[in-house]
Amino acid sequence: AQLDVPTRRLLEVVALSGEPIERSVARTAAALGEQMRLPIATLRSEHLIRMREIGGDECIEPYHDRIRQAVLRGVSSQDAARLHRQLAVALEQSGQAAPERIATHLAGAGAFERAAELMLVAARSATEALAFDHAASLLRQVLELRDRQSGSRAHDRRELLCELADALVEAGKGAEAADVYISAARGANEDTAFELKRRAADQLLMAGHMERGREVLAALLSNVGLRLPTSHW
Repeated sequence: AQLDVPTRRLLEVVALSGEPIERSVARTAAALGEQMRLPIATLRSEHLIRMREIGGDECIEPYHDRIRQAVLRGVSSQDAARLHRQLAVALEQSGQAAPERIATHLAGAGAFERAAELMLVAARSATEALAFDHAASLLRQVLELRDRQSGSRAHDRRELLCELADALVEAGKGAEAADVYISAARGANEDTAFELKRRAADQLLMAGHMERGREVLAALLSNVGLRLPTSHW
């Protein structure tokens, strides 16, 4: 509370970043221009921040997580949204930030549509890199962001759910994938719903969830006039 305005603003940017932030990005986001040296010296001498080198960049982070929490408690929701917006702009201008990092701050600023677009780019890049767990995590965030938009279409949501389920399959999480396939089947046309539930049954059986898999499979067979055998033979 005793810090001058530029120094306090820098500390708020560092705290809101949620991860070590490059010195140049922090300077842009805090709108400090060339007046960076004194605020950093003050914050370091008060043990509010620390510096470390990551990937060749000089980065800033709160000295301790409790400091970060204390700072964030003092930031109003309106100021937080403004600073998140400035962080997103600064990260985009740097040309080096990962899309999901920018998307996180866009979401914090309330720009859910743009955040979802960038998060989806990141998710598909993770899929191409065979990082399926990470891709699934990012796709869940895309779905959450889309749910916060008005006018989001059921068809688009179904496609995202299918992408998420496919990523979970590749990550070896068949039972989770089955639940997502079943969610995607809700409201779909008959053929699409049948195929999605077939995939769900397939994943449940392969994951060893035999009883649930048989239940889903029995319902599908009933739709085409067949039934599961009652005996092992």
